[in-house]
Amino acid sequence: MIMNTTYGICKICGCTDTNPCHNPKFGFCWWHDEQHTVCSHCTDAEIREAPSTVHRVNDSQNSKTELHVPHRAAKGLFDIDGNLSEVGLQIISTLIHRNKEASDGKKS
Repeated sequence: MIMNTTYGICKICGCTDTNPCHNPKFGFCWWHDEQHTVCSHCTDAEIREAPSTVHRVNDSQNSKTELHVPHRAAKGLFDIDGNLSEVGLQIISTLIHRNKEASDGKKS
């Protein structure tokens, strides 16, 4: 446990906007609190402790995951009230469509 209270750094795992956590079922993490000091994947013990969860995907020891992202994927998905934004809906729709195309391509 890192216990950092710096804005934009998870105090549990140390992830940031440019180095998020990833879980295949839940995707990339997002900020769970308004202070941006704890990520969504660390607040849920099931996700945090899952063998498939990769914390800080861009760390060199995690480079084999091929999940490098330029910024936190969930940024802008939610409005100030925590509801899914229009941009968020568009992004999720696009990702679902791409995943379906990729899955259909593997079945061929």
